[in-house]
Amino acid sequence: MRASAALIVVLCALSLVAGGQGPARNQAQVPVDRQALVMLRVLAYDRNLPKRASGALTIAVVAGQTPESKNAQAAMVAALGEIAKESKVLGLPVKAVGVDASGPEPLEARLKAAGASVVYICQGVSTDEVRAITEAARRGSVLTFSGNEAHIDLGVGVAFVRRSARVVIVINRPVVSQAGAELAPELLQVAEIRGG
Repeated sequence: MRASAALIVVLCALSLVAGGQGPARNQAQVPVDRQALVMLRVLAYDRNLPKRASGALTIAVVAGQTPESKNAQAAMVAALGEIAKESKVLGLPVKAVGVDASGPEPLEARLKAAGASVVYICQGVSTDEVRAITEAARRGSVLTFSGNEAHIDLGVGVAFVRRSARVVIVINRPVVSQAGAELAPELLQVAEIRGG
């Protein structure tokens, strides 16, 4: 199947270790620009995305209060913005918006106001903030992504993890289902599934 071949090509490309990064690089973290590409590729396998996205795929990039988290947010919004100039997902235009994990209004209301159908949780967000984000996303039926595997245990739906020179897509199946996403079997065959 053509879609499966495209996914495998993307995964193989992500598995390559870029030259010149050296041993000091954090091997657990997938580069943000690659996370953006794979996130959009995963979303292309969501059969219910057109229903959930209502005309546009809006990704809320949620950051905590640390400089690390704010920098990660800016990098992800920029990466998604670059991809959005030339790509759509299932015919939907892609839009990324920065959202703070804490603020004067409840997070759920801010996600709704942004029109978010997807949340990406940045690095540098505290465990308590991740729990609050995933709870708000769950109540709003919003699919969550992260580049941190530990976030899967805190209620994130999909995480991207580097293991040696390989990138693995980790899917928390119950969380993905609660968000109303229906991921195609072709994706599930190449992903690591948690929770059933």
